Amino acid sequence: PAHVAATRSVAWHDWVRCACALDGSHETLAYHTTVTDIGIPTISGDVVLLSTIQGAGAPSGELYALDRTSGKLLWSFRGPSGLQISLGSVRDGILYAPTEADGIYAFRVADGSLVWHPAGPRVFFPTALVDDTLYLTSYTPPEIAAFKASDGSPLWALPTTDVPKGNPVVSGGMLFGTDISGVIRAYGSATTVAAGPTPFARPLTSPSAAPAVPNPFK
Repeated sequence: PAHVAATRSVAWHDWVRCACALDGSHETLAYHTTVTDIGIPTISGDVVLLSTIQGAGAPSGELYALDRTSGKLLWSFRGPSGLQISLGSVRDGILYAPTEADGIYAFRVADGSLVWHPAGPRVFFPTALVDDTLYLTSYTPPEIAAFKASDGSPLWALPTTDVPKGNPVVSGGMLFGTDISGVIRAYGSATTVAAGPTPFARPLTSPSAAPAVPNPFK
């Protein structure tokens, strides 16, 4: 809005989510959210999906779907608790969104209509989606869990030694996860584990220098 653009300060800038053109870096649209902390956007077709990040103080769990071209709000969602809702996986026009206290939601990206909503563990991170299985890391109880993407029914849960930190990654028939102790673990079937090497911890080598990449922004 014109009055926002005319009075924008540092505080306003924290609340306004902008889209910038790579050619010239000029602002093409802006949308004013209700809180200052927000997650990384996800693009699904012509829809920009984003959610607020839970922090200290008042609850801040809200999901937004914006028109990619105009920045117009298409729909939004806030769970009964008002606590964090995370952007999960998106496939075939369906968004899978775990929450801190309200279970797991599956929404149609186009209009925000509900596909299914089962109870679920306490989740702060995005999900991984492979075939008909939705993988997520749970804070309470500490575990890696799997649900059917088609109807939200629970499949299994793997208790972890420490609280998972970050979203799960599935690749090559194995599932990878990290935890608050700084350990990365890989899980697989009995056949996969038996065929693999004995796991052991080793220090990382020094990182190589990052390549020089031109900055498109002014």
